[in-house]
Amino acid sequence: MLVGFIKAALDESADSLEFEYAVGKLLVMGFQRHEGFGIASVESKSKDCERLVDEIIALKKKARVAIGGTTWRVYVSEYEAFGEVAWRLQFFATPTKTK
Repeated sequence: MLVGFIKAALDESADSLEFEYAVGKLLVMGFQRHEGFGIASVESKSKDCERLVDEIIALKKKARVAIGGTTWRVYVSEYEAFGEVAWRLQFFATPTKTK
């Protein structure tokens, strides 16, 4: 699920993704520099949301994701937004080709 959101962000030339809770949903937003755009929302009490959060947390340790034959290094940071945990995933500008 997370890889799909990262791919959608990269397809729109985004350099980061943010995940924030709002009104019973986990909002997925892509950013290109400081300009943001919506990608998706996931019901916050759903199994999909639970799985997505687990994938984000796992990526903090792994720090790499392969998409379309390219390995991207991803920096995951956690912050607080309106009293809820939120995450920012920043993609390194220069991907490393997989062999």
